[in-house]
Amino acid sequence: MKAVRFWRYKYFADFDLDGDRVKDVVISGYAGYNGHPLGFFLTAGAEGALADRTEAAGLPKDAAPILLADLDADGHVDLVSARGGGGIFLNDGKGKFTLKPGPATDFLRKDGPYLHVAYAEDFDADGDLDLVLVNPRHKSTAIFEHAGKGEFKCIHAQQSWDSDPIAIADFNADGRPDVAIGGPDTAITILLNAAATGNYCNLSLRMDAPNRFAAGARVEAFKAGELAKENALPFARFVAPADGFPIHLGLGEAKTFDLRVVFPGKESKPLTLFSVEARPRVTIAPAGLEEDSK
Repeated sequence: MKAVRFWRYKYFADFDLDGDRVKDVVISGYAGYNGHPLGFFLTAGAEGALADRTEAAGLPKDAAPILLADLDADGHVDLVSARGGGGIFLNDGKGKFTLKPGPATDFLRKDGPYLHVAYAEDFDADGDLDLVLVNPRHKSTAIFEHAGKGEFKCIHAQQSWDSDPIAIADFNADGRPDVAIGGPDTAITILLNAAATGNYCNLSLRMDAPNRFAAGARVEAFKAGELAKENALPFARFVAPADGFPIHLGLGEAKTFDLRVVFPGKESKPLTLFSVEARPRVTIAPAGLEEDSK
């Protein structure tokens, strides 16, 4: 057996992928230059036993998962994988995934010694996620707009650095997320977001010291009125970053939404907020809305 150097793996264990209310596990493995990508989808039974359902779920074992997110805002977590038979895979909510052919899937299947990197962001605030995809050692980056139902179209492509070329932030303070791309060569390209956006809300999470930015807090957004229903499914999920940068929540035509926030800490209980108004910025503390910004 050929020796494999620089083997790396990661696993995702925060999502229920088959609708049984038990969190499942996705494993991703890859080694630069001489390793084959691997991916496994393991479903968890009621007693926690794991079973390999990769092939039954319609997922390839020769591709490395790099992102789990609800791309089409239907309440079910979808999967993005790279190399081999990778691509965009949409989840039916029962753990069955369907490949979405197209330019984003083509980009993810391009070979390269380093594994692709994916960033999900709702740039046009239409309520579903767009993608920034990077093929590091090929020094290429592309931005894909979500045209609905898992269909992505490329709206920008360029040469980029082979390491950490992407920063997503609101550079001109207009409430919309922009993109900075390192490259080509020593240049930095800044793309200001000029999309005709829908409604949105930027969520800032705060706690007492030492974790003032509530890093690690889990945020779930629901359509207004849905959170009060049994087995409600969020249309967006986030983890609060350590740098305190606001979470950008695209809402499309909706003017209100429900939120569930679990702040880090052993005794933390979910904070539920109903009919939050869409506005440029809201600050949320464990006790509730800390300020009501218009």
